Amino acid sequence: MAPLRIGIGIHTGEVFAGNVGGAGKVKYAVVGDTVNRTSLVEGLNKEFGTTILMTGGDASRRRARDVGQRPGPHQRQGETGPRATL
Repeated sequence: MAPLRIGIGIHTGEVFAGNVGGAGKVKYAVVGDTVNRTSLVEGLNKEFGTTILMTGGDASRRRARDVGQRPGPHQRQGETGPRATL
C-alpha cells in the first residue's frame, strides 16, 4: 500500500463561519477569500513537493528558523497577482 501524502496550507484572515442551510439539511461551513486562498496554498504542496506551506503574512509571524524552503511569490489561477509563499 502506498504511503498517504497530505498537504497543509496556512493562511490567516477573516471568514464567514456558521450553519448554512435549512429545513432538515444544515451544515457548518466557512467561506470567503481567506478560505479560497488557503485552499490554493494547500494545492501548491503537490507542485512544490512539500507538506506544509504558509503565506508570507503567516510566515512573518513565525521565527525565521521555523521557516524552511522558500518557493517565493507564486500566482495561482483566479488570483489577481503573485503572493509570497513560504
